[in-house]
Amino acid sequence: MPGSAERHFELYVRQQVKRMEAQERILAITEETARYEIDIGRQRHKDSVDLAKFELKHSADEVRRGQWFAILAMALLTVGGFIMVHLGHSEVGIAAFAVEGIGAAKWFLHDTRGGRAQENKGAAQEATEPVSQP
Repeated sequence: MPGSAERHFELYVRQQVKRMEAQERILAITEETARYEIDIGRQRHKDSVDLAKFELKHSADEVRRGQWFAILAMALLTVGGFIMVHLGHSEVGIAAFAVEGIGAAKWFLHDTRGGRAQENKGAAQEATEPVSQP
C-alpha cells in the first residue's frame, strides 16, 4: 500500500503530541494540587498560631482577674479585721488577719516553691506527647 508508511508516521507523531499534552495536563494538575496543599498547610499553621495567641490572651486575662480578686479579698479582710478589732471583737479581727496572712503566704510560696514548677512540668509533658494527624 502506497503511503502507508507516511500514515503510520503521522499517526505516531499525533500520538506523541497527545501524550505530551496529557503529560502537561497531569503536571499542571499536580502543580495545582501541590499549591492547594501548601495553602491549606499555611492556613492550618496560621489558625493554630491564632488559636495559641487567643488562648494565651485568655489565660492572661484569667490570671489578671484572679489577681484583682485576690487583692480585693485581702483588702476586705484587712478592713474587716480592723473594724472588728475597733468594735471590740479582737478574736474575729485577729482571725481575719490570720486568714489573710495564711492566704498571702500560700499565694507567694506557691509561686516560688514549686507550684509553678509542677505546672511547667505538666505543660512540658503535654508538649512532648505525640500529636495525631487527621
